[in-house]
Amino acid sequence: MNGIRINTQQAREISQRLLAEARTLERVAESLQQAVTSLDTWAWDGRSRAQAEPHLNRVLPAGREAAQTLEDLGRKLRHVADTFEQEDMAAAGHLESMPWVEFESGEGAILGITTVAGMVVPEVILASMPVPITADFSKMTWIQRFDHLDEIGERILDLEAELENLKNRAADVATTISTLDRQIEDLQARRDALQAEAQKPKNKLLPSDPLAWGFDDGIIDAPWRTQSDVYEDQVAALELEIAELQGQRIELQRQLELINGESVVLVKQLETLREQQRILNQQIAQGIALDGPSKSHSAFPGNTVGNCTKYASLKRNVPCNGNAYQWNEQAAANGFEVGTRPICGAVMVWEPGIHGGNETNGHVSIVERVETLPNGNYRVYYTDNDNHNVQNPSRVEITPGEDGVSFIYGEKPQPLETA
Repeated sequence: MNGIRINTQQAREISQRLLAEARTLERVAESLQQAVTSLDTWAWDGRSRAQAEPHLNRVLPAGREAAQTLEDLGRKLRHVADTFEQEDMAAAGHLESMPWVEFESGEGAILGITTVAGMVVPEVILASMPVPITADFSKMTWIQRFDHLDEIGERILDLEAELENLKNRAADVATTISTLDRQIEDLQARRDALQAEAQKPKNKLLPSDPLAWGFDDGIIDAPWRTQSDVYEDQVAALELEIAELQGQRIELQRQLELINGESVVLVKQLETLREQQRILNQQIAQGIALDGPSKSHSAFPGNTVGNCTKYASLKRNVPCNGNAYQWNEQAAANGFEVGTRPICGAVMVWEPGIHGGNETNGHVSIVERVETLPNGNYRVYYTDNDNHNVQNPSRVEITPGEDGVSFIYGEKPQPLETA
């Protein structure tokens, strides 16, 4: 199945730029038309006018047509982005009922198909659609929950850094907009002052010397101009400069709105991820229920003080018998999940000689609580045949993935049935 890859965020950004350029081009055309219309047709005559007017008559309609084309393209591109995102959301709705579907941030990309939780389903990757808060994490294995919690933590750090970067970008753009506003205000003040001068009667008077030369239009000396004509030329030049700066401001304002929009999306993603993190941390803190005794408990010799397997089988119903070091393999062979990360309620298995365990039989104990140390190691508090005191348990420090140490969690979740 071939997939169509659409980056909806980028498509919207391009759409916004096209629309902004269309508006800028339209304003330039309007300013040019106003500038031409405001010229004194009596003073502007001769060959230069004859040459200029046909060009203007071609340029102005072409400019407006180009602006309309850009606007149409921008709207069509935005429509495409909206359509794809709506389809993505609809597809995601069908996946929400699944016990675990991993949505990764891909900025609106849609990728073919993938196998998720043993089923072949569409994989929709949307930046705006992380794992639902209501996802049933209990259907994950404990190892999957640990891995997912680590991924959430990394993703939160990435998003926090990205959000800080967006805030800095927004501040820079806002500063630039403020600078442009001051420049525009200054130009407008100069324009208004020139317009006021142009309207003064004294500046509309013709030169007192009837033989004074005017300006050369390319053929002969044209009729002389008043000071108001000079001011109006300066006003027209300022109008074009103001229009250009206003176009820049609109583009910057669009960028600021996009940045703020991205920030809103990131804030929502962070809220969702932090809620997932809270739920998973709560589940891991609650740990595994002590569901003992096991069916083999009575078969273990001795008592819970002299035999670690007797004590552990009293606390947890795990399908194990025989020597302690064999328990992890026996549990895994009978559908139980075994890993290397400690969790409250798990059976901790030491191979022979590890952490002072029996050199022949190894050792098993029950994890009571876990602390993660600054160096990344785990401090595991446990009870066993030597210490039943849950309030003052024994403790040991282990490194992540340490050889010779494993943990029996519980039965693996049943795989989903496929039609």
